This record gives sequence, C-alpha cells and structure tokens, in this order.
Amino acid sequence: MVPPNLQDVGARLQGQYMYQFVMEPKPVRPWLKMRMPTFGFTEAQARTLVEGFAASVAVTNPYTYVAKESIAPDHFQRGVRRFRVYKCVQCHPTSIDQGLPEGVDPEDLSINLMLSKTRLRPEWIRDFLERPKQIAGAQTRMPTVFYTVDGTPKVERPKDDIDDITTYLMGMIEPPEVTLQAEEETKKVEQEQKQKVDWSTMQY
Repeated sequence: MVPPNLQDVGARLQGQYMYQFVMEPKPVRPWLKMRMPTFGFTEAQARTLVEGFAASVAVTNPYTYVAKESIAPDHFQRGVRRFRVYKCVQCHPTSIDQGLPEGVDPEDLSINLMLSKTRLRPEWIRDFLERPKQIAGAQTRMPTVFYTVDGTPKVERPKDDIDDITTYLMGMIEPPEVTLQAEEETKKVEQEQKQKVDWSTMQY
C-alpha cells in the first residue's frame, strides 16, 4: 500500500512513460487512494530525471517500444495461452468499472497489465517473472510461478513460458479479458464442430 521502490526504476520503466508520468501522473492502481504528487518539473528537469534513472542502471536506450506488427502471430498466441494457464488477470485487472474481481482483497491486486506495452521494459518483465522476490522484495504479492527463490524450475519450460508471456504483454492491444474470452469462444466452436456427426456418411 506504499509507493514502489525507485532503486531500479530506470530498468523497469520505459523512458517515455516515465517522462509523461512525472509531468502528468496518472493512476496505475486505481483502487488505491495514494496518488503521485505533481512536482511542477520543467520538461528539461523531467528529461534529466529520466535519463538519470536510466544511467544509474546502465540502460542506454530508455525509450524502448515493441510494435505488435513485429511479433510473430504464433509467438503472440502462445503468450495468450500461457497468460490464461497462469490466470494472470486474477490479480491484474485491466478495469474496475464493473467492480473488483470476486473473492480478491484489494491489497492483493496489482497493476493494470494493459499499461505494460508502453510502461515496462521487456527485459525487466522477463527478469521480474523469473525472480520477483529478489527484485521486489520478499513482501511482494507476486508469487514465484516459474522458479523457486533458489532458482529451481517449478514448471516444465519456464524460460519459454516467460518469453511467451512477455511477448504477449508487449503486443497487447486490447484487454486480456477480451482476448481470453474470444479464445474460449473459438475453442468452444471448434469443439462443437468436432462433435457434430454427418449422418449422411453413416453406414447402416
């Protein structure tokens, strides 16, 4: 319920997002009452701050952005499937317009992942998914899904799963709930098609 640690923020956030956020803060966790204040920075001061955070972690290109058109469709779809398997939207709602997820404490909710594409650096996402406790601290609500704290794999192909999910996040152009619902409907139609019997071909 407190602001995030800024120690590695230059590695975590894309420079353009950080610049815009410093100039005009917008909530990333709308269910929290705490808000980032506006400090009245000039554009030059904001740029200096962003470049300073990037330099502190040796990031040479703070303005990373991944265009969806550059992502192979099959790679993107693997990410969608991994996203569904690991139930990421359970703790990462993209909107609270319809209320909070059922049975979830607001303190357990995390950021809107629709912001990932323009907010987070893909290298950081991969690193965080691999070792969330080491990066965010033992108190983070993010579970160790792919590896134990000592680095032992918890799933069959952790690096592939992490890469697929990162790819999906960086290519996301609609709320994951919409994408996942469409996936479910497609699967349902395919299953129904398989179950249909062509009686004209039956042997009597």
